[in-house]
Amino acid sequence: MRIRLRFILLLAPLILFLGCETETVLPQAPDGAHTFGGMANDLASGIVALPNNEGFLIVGGQTEKENTRHDYDLLLVRTDMDGNELWTKTFGYPDADEVGWKVIRKPSGEYFIFGTKRYLETGETWFQATMLDADFNLIRQQNTSHELFGTLQPQSMSKIYHLADGNTLAIIDANGFVGKVIFKPDGQVKEQVVLDRYEHPGLGSFCTTLTGGGYALAMKTREGYNVDSFALYLLDEFGDYDRTEYVVAGDTTFQPFAINSFSNGTYHLLGNSFYSGTNVMIQLDSSFHLLLETVATDQMRYNQLIESSSGKLFFAGDASGSALESPRIENIVFRTFDQTHQAGIRKEFDGHERDRILDLVRLSDGRFAAVGQTEFYGAGGYDALLIFTNE
Repeated sequence: MRIRLRFILLLAPLILFLGCETETVLPQAPDGAHTFGGMANDLASGIVALPNNEGFLIVGGQTEKENTRHDYDLLLVRTDMDGNELWTKTFGYPDADEVGWKVIRKPSGEYFIFGTKRYLETGETWFQATMLDADFNLIRQQNTSHELFGTLQPQSMSKIYHLADGNTLAIIDANGFVGKVIFKPDGQVKEQVVLDRYEHPGLGSFCTTLTGGGYALAMKTREGYNVDSFALYLLDEFGDYDRTEYVVAGDTTFQPFAINSFSNGTYHLLGNSFYSGTNVMIQLDSSFHLLLETVATDQMRYNQLIESSSGKLFFAGDASGSALESPRIENIVFRTFDQTHQAGIRKEFDGHERDRILDLVRLSDGRFAAVGQTEFYGAGGYDALLIFTNE
């Protein structure tokens, strides 16, 4: 189903009130926005571009019953490069919520979907690994109890990576716990470790690959909660713990919630002070030394960060309570900054109630494809969302 979006241009007096230093312009119409689902609740939380410009595979969850957020089935949507739906598949059982959080394409051509299966009667949640062949046929599903997390549900901001030894690394954000899970090629869990527990839940894509190989998780640890620093947990190319680096930046309540490595060897982060509500942008060098710290004039909640084709910081997130709408409304927002943190173009798409972006990829032509959840007017419950935009 194709939908139309209404664009919001913030008025000049409001721009001055917010302290915005750059001109906000009316965004160009995106290449397209698409929703998937019926009259119940649907969610898109992961996307992967297919080889040879064959389109996209989107994963998430879909409910069959109207006005309920329970009894999700694992949702798969295949689209062409323009976002037109080619087919939809679901996998699930009536006694459990099954959701696919993230998907990757492995070098073998198979697809690995990290998800969860939550039994409705007991509340017990298991990890679920779903493997598809290159033609999207189901190879196997493997369910494993995640005893270290108890009944806590891993969130949609989890991320997965293909490791050098053929295993798959999942970084888990589970309501105050951050951990890692390593899956074997057959989907069985090799290792699950809680790395830390923090005061405030993670709000975004807080893990990134390292330019020299390996992975970095940015978080505010319990140990560092009362000091002006945050931690970088460093994992090697096999997902094993390497070391922890502490960065003195932000304040005592600064929580990173978006990080990414850039092609020039630097790392960029966006975080928030929970006491002041202030967003802070941070740039680190390749050795994780602080290069630049800037209080952001734009206080929107960005949970996805990626490098644009021109080397800029491209954020995606949502704005709670646009000045032109009810405070309940959360609109989708895209924003660019250069690497000196000078603000660029902002695009805001007017939704209905709660709209959010849960995954973001950059395409070979420089555009971006983002997936999430929307309540745009005309949507049935929550709909799964795919939207294209540019910088």
